[in-house]
Amino acid sequence: MSFYERAPSGGSFVIIGQFGGAVARVPDDATAFGHREAAYDLVLVSMWTDRAESDQRIEWTRSLWDAVQPP
Repeated sequence: MSFYERAPSGGSFVIIGQFGGAVARVPDDATAFGHREAAYDLVLVSMWTDRAESDQRIEWTRSLWDAVQPP
């Protein structure tokens, strides 16, 4: 993925979890977790401790979020 080539070093992760099956068979209002019709769960993580890196890391995360949005 081209975004990982541009990722700030360390602390940047993308987690993709596949849903469906038993998850999708539970009604949305049966538990505290809705949106069960989704095929995947996407988690973008950016962590850093140096405030000087904030702009770079936030920009990377936001640009990745924008890139994965439906057309």
